[in-house]
Amino acid sequence: MRIEVICTGDEVLTGKIVNTNFSYITQKLEDVGLAVQWETTVGDDRENLLLAFKLAGERADAVIVNGGLGPTVDDLSQEIAAQAAGVELVLNEGWLKTMEEFFRRRSRVMPPNNKKQAMLPSTAEVIDNPIGTACGFTLDIGRARFFFTPGVPRELRRMLEEQIIPRLLARSGLQTAIFLKRFHSYGLGESHVDSLLEGVGSADWSPDGKYIVFASVSRKTANDIWIFSLASRKAEPWLERPQDEAGARIAPNGRWIAYTSGESGRDEVYVQAFPAKGEARWQVSTGGVAPSWRADGKELFYISLDNTMMSVQVQTDGTFSAASPVALFKMRLHPSFGSTYDVSPDGQRFIANSLKETDRSDQSVTIVLNWPSSLKK
Repeated sequence: MRIEVICTGDEVLTGKIVNTNFSYITQKLEDVGLAVQWETTVGDDRENLLLAFKLAGERADAVIVNGGLGPTVDDLSQEIAAQAAGVELVLNEGWLKTMEEFFRRRSRVMPPNNKKQAMLPSTAEVIDNPIGTACGFTLDIGRARFFFTPGVPRELRRMLEEQIIPRLLARSGLQTAIFLKRFHSYGLGESHVDSLLEGVGSADWSPDGKYIVFASVSRKTANDIWIFSLASRKAEPWLERPQDEAGARIAPNGRWIAYTSGESGRDEVYVQAFPAKGEARWQVSTGGVAPSWRADGKELFYISLDNTMMSVQVQTDGTFSAASPVALFKMRLHPSFGSTYDVSPDGQRFIANSLKETDRSDQSVTIVLNWPSSLKK
C-alpha cells in the first residue's frame, strides 16, 4: 500500500513549530508494517492545497491529511477536500449535536464559528474525536482513500491509533504483527556501524518464541550462526568455525537445528541438538544446501549441489536419526535468487524461483506496463 502524509498550515511550512505529528504518524505506521512513500507540507493556500490533494489522489492508495480542521477562516481542509472530490459541503447534523454537547458538559456556550467544523463533504464518513471539537473524516479523492485528522497532537494520536490504523490495515490486507528490534549506537560513525552490521543474514524463530537464530559474517571465521535470546536480550555465537555455516532452520519441536556447513570441503547439511552448544552432529546430505523441515518434523528437505530437491526421513523424538537421502525432482534455480524455496506443511508441494526450460534463442523479455491496475481485476 502506497501511503502519503500531507501536513497543512503556514506555521508548519514556515518552521514556526516543529512538525512532531508527521514523525509520530510515520513511526506508528511503521510499527504495524505500513510504510509512508511521500510527505507533503502545504501552507494555508486554497490553490496549493487543491493541487496537493489531487496529486496525492493520483499516486497514493491512502492519504493521511493532518491539520486544517479548526473553526477559523484559515482552516481549509473540509472545503478543499469537497472541491477535490467534486462534491458539496453540507452540514453534518450529527457532529453539530456532538459539539454542542461537548460545550454543554463544560458549562459553556458553543461560539458560532465552531459550526464550521461540522461542515463536511457530502460523501464523507465521520471519524469520531472524543476529546475535541474537530471530527476526522474519510472519503475518496481520485484513486486514494483520504483520512483527515486534527492538528492537536493528543487528538491526532488517539484517532490514528484507535480508528485510522485499523482501517488502513483492513484495506491493505495486513494481519501480521511486526517484531522490531532497534539497535542504538553512540559515538560511532555511520560507516563503522554499517561495517558492524554487514553480513547479518536471514533468521529463524524457535517454536516457543524464546530464540532467534541468524547468520552473521566475521572477518576471522566467515559465515557463522548466532543465537539471540529474547529472555536475556543478548546475542552470542552458537556455531563459530573457520568454515562457512549458514541457512539455520530450527525443527518444529525446537530440539534440533539443521544448517549448511563447508567443513568437509564442500557444502553439506548437518543436524545438531538445540539450543545447547557443542553437541554431536549428523551429516544428512551427500552434498547439499538450504535445509527445510516438514511441518511435523519427520522429513527434512535440501537442495543437492546439482540442483536436485532431496528428501530425508528423520526421527526427532528422543535421539536423532536419519535415513538415506532420496531425490525428488530436478530444478533449474534462478541465479538471482540462489537456493530460495518453500515447502507446504504436508511436504507435498514446493515453490521455487526456477528458470524455464527453453532454448536460449526463444527467450524473450516481457515488459508489463501499468501493472497495478491488473491487480484490481
